[in-house]
Amino acid sequence: MLLTPPIDSDLDVLKSWISLKYLNLEISSEVQQKFQDDSEVSLAEFLNPEKYSALCANLASMEWVTVGPRNKKKYQVCNKQNGVLSEFLELLKTDAFAVLLSHFTGCLFLLIMTIQTVMIFRINHLE
Repeated sequence: MLLTPPIDSDLDVLKSWISLKYLNLEISSEVQQKFQDDSEVSLAEFLNPEKYSALCANLASMEWVTVGPRNKKKYQVCNKQNGVLSEFLELLKTDAFAVLLSHFTGCLFLLIMTIQTVMIFRINHLE
């Protein structure tokens, strides 16, 4: 299964969220080389600063509920997603974002969506 080229609306969403420097072919090639050399990469200011600030403010203002026993697997969930968080989760679901991750890492990604979770699986072999 191959990823289809991203549609224009996906690219518009990607451009609104991701810092333009990481959409530059030369910079993204450097990111890919760094990832191949070190098996990790840290992308400073990856998200557009305005969107990042809005996302942080949105997350801080949400009501969080603690789930799980106190001694293990304790985490917090938010039952209501709105505004900037919903937009960010939509970004993660786009083909354009999957293509960008694939270019950065050299891996092909298949995005599998559930209602509240985004899981990214690495495809080791294509048949």
